[in-house]
Amino acid sequence: MEGSTVLIIVFALIFFLLVTGVPIAFCIFSGGILGLLLLGGSKLLIGFFSYSIHHLMASYPLAVGPMFILVGTLADVGGLGERCYNAFHTLLGHLRGGLLMATTAAAAVFGACSGSSVASAALFSKLALPELRKLSYQEEISLGAIATAGGLATLIPPSMMVVFYGILTNTSVGRVLIAGIIPGIILTIILMVAIFIRIKLDPKIAPVLVHGSTWREKVVSVIGAWPILAIFLVIVGGIYTGFCTPSEAGSVGAAVVLLYAVIRRTSVKNLIKAFYDATALTSQIFILIIGGQMLSKVVSLSGVTHDILTWMVTSNLSLSILWTLFIILYLVLGCIIDPISMLVLTLPFCFPILTKLGVDPIALGIVVILMVEVAVITPPIGFNVYVVAATAGVDPMVAFRGSTMFFFLLLLMVIIVILFPSLSTWLPNLAFQ
Repeated sequence: MEGSTVLIIVFALIFFLLVTGVPIAFCIFSGGILGLLLLGGSKLLIGFFSYSIHHLMASYPLAVGPMFILVGTLADVGGLGERCYNAFHTLLGHLRGGLLMATTAAAAVFGACSGSSVASAALFSKLALPELRKLSYQEEISLGAIATAGGLATLIPPSMMVVFYGILTNTSVGRVLIAGIIPGIILTIILMVAIFIRIKLDPKIAPVLVHGSTWREKVVSVIGAWPILAIFLVIVGGIYTGFCTPSEAGSVGAAVVLLYAVIRRTSVKNLIKAFYDATALTSQIFILIIGGQMLSKVVSLSGVTHDILTWMVTSNLSLSILWTLFIILYLVLGCIIDPISMLVLTLPFCFPILTKLGVDPIALGIVVILMVEVAVITPPIGFNVYVVAATAGVDPMVAFRGSTMFFFLLLLMVIIVILFPSLSTWLPNLAFQ
């Protein structure tokens, strides 16, 4: 059977199982198993399960994933998110719209501890919403801003989504982690400026002003957030300087956060919960990683990628058209499946095609992560929006309406990174030269 026919059958099976409500991991495994059987028979399938899975799961670089997840769960129970929010609340809260800008900045900084956008959105919903409602901020824009700000955790290192991208594409995790710093800062500034301008044009969004804090209070609040800076320097600084590998940096970061939580006398119950949550999330992600590797092998053996590249070269299809198709594909998939599954299904195709045509794999990684941020606020699947709406106790459509402006701002950032890939590649090239 021809490779292209096998691939059509495999993806038809996956999407059929998806629409019938089968969990995504089983969908991907079913498609991968069928593909391997059709392409190489039972010998190829047995070979994958007897060797490839062990080789993948026992690989040292994969250890970075659980460590980054543990950093995030420990930071959550240790109260680092609350400290971060309080610091920016003190600095920016007196401005019109300052609470939304403070929430965005705090979510970006807390991203230096947590790589989960959903966890970040849930945390800042609990911290910011009561105060926003007390000051009569418009509900829609508040919910949209918090849902979008949560997504910054996937871009700013340490990020589990970056680790996932690196594993699926065999790209340096350390390089892609460092690459997210500058785009993450730029995106945070864009979001904050947009909030400021929107409220300047329509003051009814944030009608109540609060009194500014004293300089002493500002200094004390900023100093109180020092553990987040310490964790960021330990993880990112260690990777950037080459002092440690990403896996080692993640382990040291987790140890630092654990030490901080113990010093803060975090209860044993909360510490156990942090380890339990990290273990559960790691298990879920690793199952998808195995399925993704299986699907990648099917795509590689089918030869379809080579056929598509040949067709593109002969038809003189421009890179701009290909980028447009790529973005449309991710926008569509973002409406129907979760972000990790979206990467599993697309990267085996998109990565080799785009990189063979000259796209830098690091810049591509940042574009992919940004499209993941778009997906988590896109109806009807947008996880961050549902989390924020559930916390607020409102109809999710209210939060989706509030996310509209931020949806277009994220797409603007995608275009900026595509047009200026050096924003992503300059820092990692400097660090790993």
